[in-house]
Amino acid sequence: MPNSSKTIFLKPNEMLFRENEPAENLYIIKSGMIRIFRPKGKGYIELAVLHQGELVGEMALFENNKNRRNASAEAIVSTELYEVSFDAFKNAYDKLNPWFQTILNTLTSRLNIQNTKVKAFESNSVSMDYNELRAGGVYNFFKEIEVIRLFSVFYMAFKCQADQQGNESTIHESTLDLFSHDIFSFSEVKIKEFIKILENLNLIQRKPDKEGQLKLIYTNDVEIFKKAIIFLNKERHLQDDKKLHVSENCIHLLDGIRKKHEAVPYPTLHPTVNIQGIIDELRKEKINISQSDYVGAIKGNFIDEPYFNNENKAVCGVDLNRVMSLLPMVKILTAFENFNQDKRLK
Repeated sequence: MPNSSKTIFLKPNEMLFRENEPAENLYIIKSGMIRIFRPKGKGYIELAVLHQGELVGEMALFENNKNRRNASAEAIVSTELYEVSFDAFKNAYDKLNPWFQTILNTLTSRLNIQNTKVKAFESNSVSMDYNELRAGGVYNFFKEIEVIRLFSVFYMAFKCQADQQGNESTIHESTLDLFSHDIFSFSEVKIKEFIKILENLNLIQRKPDKEGQLKLIYTNDVEIFKKAIIFLNKERHLQDDKKLHVSENCIHLLDGIRKKHEAVPYPTLHPTVNIQGIIDELRKEKINISQSDYVGAIKGNFIDEPYFNNENKAVCGVDLNRVMSLLPMVKILTAFENFNQDKRLK
């Protein structure tokens, strides 16, 4: 093993290591955040979120189960780390004053004891989730009620603390952390993942604060948080066959209809729309609309059953009011469903 360090880069949601993998290195976080967790059943136990300047993967060097990872580590955001081999660390350790070695060994021993206690109480910490799994349910990183509560927290924070400039409402990320974590006790990893999803949906964006860090979060539509609360709460009380289930491809189709209407408004609120042009445009982007993609939109009363006109073009009736008002909500619903699906153990 080379006794040197190197810099590594991780993309959001990229794994650093997995539980029980061989361990040969520890890491120092230069920038970004790392989520530490342990797989359990069909889901996960969330252990910690580590930040800039903290160590990752050092426990494998000191625990009884040496050279094996006792948990998994994954980047929450783009993360840069220094990788230090155990050999290099041991060489540095051997050069320490014996008093410092004693202190380090004592701290490590106590940490091992606490780690054992944490493992012993794991099942209690997630008893509700895993009772549901044993009853035939599935693991969800975000439960329906958690998403609603987080939207409620964000709506409250922006309404109470945001700086208003025209239509733009801006709040510092630390204020959102205060509301979400300190007051309402959401785990940090859920807050960060929630923010990432909202960013991907373009519901919020970032800009530099006074220190030049992208810590200011702003939105041009605070009320969409309130709309999401009402919509998601209504959805969660419906029977499954009554809920909206719209495929990713179908969302692209409905979005194409929305864009066409915004560019050149249709003459009525329930026009017959030539969707063939939209389908052809999507195909160029390698998004292929199939017959099955219509099902969710038809069942959700966004469109009527498509058919071919005299020019052999696919057309359908569209409820524009429903598309324009509910499409943003459908995007939110689908984004969290897809995120939960991705987080389940394969």
